[in-house]
Amino acid sequence: MAAYQIDAPVAWNMPLAIVSVLIGIGLSAAALCLALRPASLRHEIEMTLAMVGAVAGLHFTGMAAMHINMHSHMQALHDSEQFQAIGFAVIAGSMLTIVAGIACFVIDGSVRQESYDELHRMAMSDALTGLPNRISFNERLNQEVAMADQKGEQFAVIGIDLNKFKEINDTRGHAAGDVVLTTLAERFSALLGQGEFVARLGGDEFIAIHRTSDQAELHDFVNRIQQALNRPIPIDDYMVTSGGSIGVAVYPVDATDSETLISRADLAMYRAKTDLQHTIWYYESSLDQNVRERRAMGDGLRAAMANNQLSLFFQVQTVVATGAVSGYEALLRWDHPVRGSVPPAEILDLAYETA
Repeated sequence: MAAYQIDAPVAWNMPLAIVSVLIGIGLSAAALCLALRPASLRHEIEMTLAMVGAVAGLHFTGMAAMHINMHSHMQALHDSEQFQAIGFAVIAGSMLTIVAGIACFVIDGSVRQESYDELHRMAMSDALTGLPNRISFNERLNQEVAMADQKGEQFAVIGIDLNKFKEINDTRGHAAGDVVLTTLAERFSALLGQGEFVARLGGDEFIAIHRTSDQAELHDFVNRIQQALNRPIPIDDYMVTSGGSIGVAVYPVDATDSETLISRADLAMYRAKTDLQHTIWYYESSLDQNVRERRAMGDGLRAAMANNQLSLFFQVQTVVATGAVSGYEALLRWDHPVRGSVPPAEILDLAYETA
């Protein structure tokens, strides 16, 4: 206000002038503190209001501290209706500008929040099926572990792998494979109840969480998943059935951390995949021993050729009616240092598993 020049004596109310400076400093400092906090719509609104209050408080309190001793001809102008109308117009315009600024800020913040929510949803969801993705699953799993530890509850992780997905993709095309995935995703979503969650990890792998204190409830949930997998899926003018292998591990019975829990659900799932009679397997400690043995056999097979443990045996093929030799069948044998002779079928299985 010191820069304001007028042809009339000016008197200052020093207490008000000091208050105006303190208002500007105090509210500006408050706006700065709010700006340094974690970003949120509430903090941004509070910061804006504090800054507007600092500017308006400094300005209008400073104006109140300044008193102009007008001459008689100026007093008449001051008392005129035109002068008062101009004053009201300036005040109304200032208030309208402030309100419009706050409204624009709130609208912009709302739009930005919606954009952030949409980006977050896209980052946490599978693009094809709309189900939660691996990131979302890991976040939910950590929440379930924390809740189970706090309340002393149990929950199960259910690994799901489609059995015939590659066959459908190869024979019917990738579009048909996409139909299978989206149809199964819809079925899984429809069967979920409270405390149940399902996500797609990628490819033909899904994974689910079931919070339970009752084995019967867990069996019911797993059976519902199996039924969804086994129901035929219409694709154009034909029907396909993917089926699936399901492995189940329970926290904290089968594992006391999330990484081991997922690993053991996978072990059970792959055991189900190799079992021709049972497509659902619940984790057992013996599975770990089986896996260790298979891995040891796989490592031994890699070293078998270098150690001269592999050999070929030729079996004569004859014509039954005449006894004439028609050919030879070559059989690969592995002379294992502990197990002895390993049959060809097991050698082929190990070679397939260990690549």
